[in-house]
Amino acid sequence: MKTETNSMRIVKPEKTDTAGTPQQEKDPEKSKYRPVTPVMLDTVPEDAVFIRSADVCKLLNISNSTLRNLRAERAIPFYKLGGTFLYSKEEIMNYLASNYSRRI
Repeated sequence: MKTETNSMRIVKPEKTDTAGTPQQEKDPEKSKYRPVTPVMLDTVPEDAVFIRSADVCKLLNISNSTLRNLRAERAIPFYKLGGTFLYSKEEIMNYLASNYSRRI
């Protein structure tokens, strides 16, 4: 007995706003984070101290998903070695100093 397979392709509709026009992708100009320029490993000093994601979360008092969002927005400097994200402790401290705002 021969069976036929239906080779229909599922196409997801575009997201539309209330006016019925397709929505544009997120505008990188309207990001709430300032972008960070990528750092080449050649410019990293030999005595640099690197910390992992869990340590950065504790240091900044943020959740892992918030750290993931910061990485996606390129707001926080990071390195990826295999599947592990590493952060220079000096760069993280500079990031804290540059984004520090005192509560009144």
